[in-house]
Amino acid sequence: MTPKIRNLVRQADKVAASGKRAAARELYQQILAEDDTVYEAWLGLGNALTNKGDQTAAYEKAIALDADRPEAPRALAILRGEIVEEEEEAVVSTPKPLVSTASSKPAPSVKEIKKEEQVVADSIYPVPVDISEFIQPDGTMVCYGDQKTPTTLRCNRCGRPICAKYFKRTSVGYRCLVCIREIEEEFFTVETKDYFIASAVAIPLSLITGGLALLLSSFLGFWFIYILLFLGGGAGGAFVARISSQAIGRRRGRYIPVVVATIVALGSMAPFLIFFNIVLGLVYTFVATSAAYYQLKS
Repeated sequence: MTPKIRNLVRQADKVAASGKRAAARELYQQILAEDDTVYEAWLGLGNALTNKGDQTAAYEKAIALDADRPEAPRALAILRGEIVEEEEEAVVSTPKPLVSTASSKPAPSVKEIKKEEQVVADSIYPVPVDISEFIQPDGTMVCYGDQKTPTTLRCNRCGRPICAKYFKRTSVGYRCLVCIREIEEEFFTVETKDYFIASAVAIPLSLITGGLALLLSSFLGFWFIYILLFLGGGAGGAFVARISSQAIGRRRGRYIPVVVATIVALGSMAPFLIFFNIVLGLVYTFVATSAAYYQLKS
């Protein structure tokens, strides 16, 4: 078990010990999404679930991983109503199973569930948001994106409920697309005027590099022409991209690569169209445009 997973298990156990079953369930599922061979996570998940069939499946997973440890078999026996002899000493310090049993305590209301989920979000996630609108009357959560897909997975930055269509797996865990975009906005510092500056620089340079490629191709043999166009296209496109980037102070923008690459495509192709060298123009333009785009994207 990695140190990261170990810390997550400890955190989930603390939440479970405090009685916050929904929050604990979600944390155990996040752990298992990263590593489904963690015995403690399957055991904790079984303790935090409320459906008897799901609890049984979780305990059986834990037993399959380590049949020698007594916690999961004991919890499974209790769940099935089997008689279990009391042990004189506690074997481990993990929280006791939160096995669903009949109780005179009334079920929590939707308002109480939403309040509990929000308290958990405020205490666990670094940038918590109000998730009450994603809590259904039965206490389940739905994905923030379509607000209909049931889920137990949440963004590890803001706590929004997420599903496969509305998250990205990053080096620090699962993030919703809203947080991804917010982080990207901090990275993109380009101003509106920079788009005009980059365009003004890219247009003449694209025409010049395209014209030079056409001129050189008229003096070379057939196959060497294509070699030159590939090499020249890559060099020409990357050159235009670098100069355009320097002109705007190397500031990054979400759409700068697309704008410059489009201009490179039009400017590079223009000289070839004038002299009706369409095939050679397409080869050169394709290489130059790709080089410009990836130069600015990296």
